[in-house]
Amino acid sequence: MDWDSLIGGMLGSPLLVLAAGVVGRIWPDTFTAFASWLYGHVDPGRLPYGSPMNRHWEQVSDQEERAARFESDMRELRKDAIKNTLISLMGDKGVDHSEAVRYELDKLLALDAKCWVVDAASRYLIDHRKEG
Repeated sequence: MDWDSLIGGMLGSPLLVLAAGVVGRIWPDTFTAFASWLYGHVDPGRLPYGSPMNRHWEQVSDQEERAARFESDMRELRKDAIKNTLISLMGDKGVDHSEAVRYELDKLLALDAKCWVVDAASRYLIDHRKEG
């Protein structure tokens, strides 16, 4: 009888299960942390096609793309609203709207907008600074 294989077979798996149980008792969040770490290191490209995990990763990817598109669309809408506000402020020739134009121009520049409205607003501020 081969004692090495007998001792290895009896101590290997049961000892591993016992060690996992002790670790689970002493640090209860260990398995949750390990599962989270493992989930964070999954390569979606290596998952079997059609598996529940693969479908989950596809849904997450689709949602990220939709969110990015939505953010881009909202950014463009904000730019357009600010541009329209600037155009209407600069179009009112009866009153000096320099302070409001400066405020709206700063918001537009914070959104990295580079267009003719930015140039026109800058010229408007320069022209009205000379007059006032």
